[in-house]
Amino acid sequence: MDHETHKKLVKACIKNADDLLEVAKKSDELKKHNITYHLGILALEEIGKIALISMFKVSETRNESEISTEKWFDDHQRKLFWAFFGAAFDQDTINRKKIEELQNLSKVLHLNRLETLYVNPYASTQKKIKEKEVESLLKIASARLEIEKNTTIVKANKQDVELMKWFFDTCEDQAKRKMVFGSKSMEKLQELHSVKKWIKWIRKVFQKSEKESLELAKQELKRSLPKGKTEFDPKWSIKLQIYSASHSIRKGALNNWNKGIEFIKLTIASKDKKSMYVDFILPDTVPVQGLWQVGWSMGSTFLMALNIGTRGFFWWTLPEHTGRYYKKIKDLKNDAEVVVERSPKLSLDWGHLALDEKEIRKVQTVFIHLERMEKKYEPVYAQYRRGLTLLGKLDVHFECQSSIFQDFADTLKKGFEIYGDWGKKTDYTQQVIKYFEPILKTTDDLK
Repeated sequence: MDHETHKKLVKACIKNADDLLEVAKKSDELKKHNITYHLGILALEEIGKIALISMFKVSETRNESEISTEKWFDDHQRKLFWAFFGAAFDQDTINRKKIEELQNLSKVLHLNRLETLYVNPYASTQKKIKEKEVESLLKIASARLEIEKNTTIVKANKQDVELMKWFFDTCEDQAKRKMVFGSKSMEKLQELHSVKKWIKWIRKVFQKSEKESLELAKQELKRSLPKGKTEFDPKWSIKLQIYSASHSIRKGALNNWNKGIEFIKLTIASKDKKSMYVDFILPDTVPVQGLWQVGWSMGSTFLMALNIGTRGFFWWTLPEHTGRYYKKIKDLKNDAEVVVERSPKLSLDWGHLALDEKEIRKVQTVFIHLERMEKKYEPVYAQYRRGLTLLGKLDVHFECQSSIFQDFADTLKKGFEIYGDWGKKTDYTQQVIKYFEPILKTTDDLK
């Protein structure tokens, strides 16, 4: 995106936000508070989009593993957050409390909008936005719009934009967010007195950790060498093809894996980027009689790491007959083809997910854990593997949804218990909700 295109898009967002607020004020005069509130939220989203457009202005310098812009621009809460956060990134007054307050405000505004924009057929009364809430929202949106109108559009500082994108992408990961806002990190923020310097320090810490994880992976894969033998002497190559139901596979992510892992090589296997080849390179210490078991074991472990690390679905094969069991149905009298399908199909809508560099690093971490884990953890993953196996066979000939759900539910409960996240003296449901609340839009289904 060049500078002129950037300016045109920003001006378009400002005009759209201005128009939305103009209509919102007319709606407010008619006391249509719910509609006014929705229009005000839309105006704020357009303002938040300005910050996101500025961030993605440098996208031409990034490789294909970049986060999908669709994910960012389609996320209502993210746009609302940036409407408030916007120019505050370079201020030294940012702290954990301020960021969390803005995240919570964005979530509340979006949920209020959803609860009041549509009629809930299951509720006895419909929620209504109060007049004071509408007035407050319109004042905030108008003030933010005036700031944007009076802001000079300058060429983005590529380093700062990259830093912002990295930081907020990192904060979306629950485990990393705990580290970012942990006591040690907050002490460093107090010490540096600069948000930008603090984030740079955090990034270096994570980069160092990722490098150490990569070294651990290399050491783990060399662990099978016999005593006295210091070099890996490759003898066997086992090639697998695995398929993805959930993710588009990015070449950059596979290249990132291949640079660090010498004995497992990944390549894209299809034009639609929904399958990949996995080549396991095995040493001469593996006898020919052991190839089948070693290859299956490594493939199974790698697949589990892929599924856990991405929270998607990758498997040896994917079900074909999820809606139809036939090749063709024809109406002989009318000489016309007829299509009838099971409704709904026995497949999940995963949305637009990508196996990018961020995801592949998680897969590496999980793979290391699975290779090194103690025996006491094995029951968790045995149950999980069974659920994956059934999911890979789910079609019109073998409907096993309840068994799949039970396997994954049992996996979760065993995991909470064995890993120490749940003690028998506490309520299991409440513990699960507490754990997942930061990363799920709603925990109603968990109850």
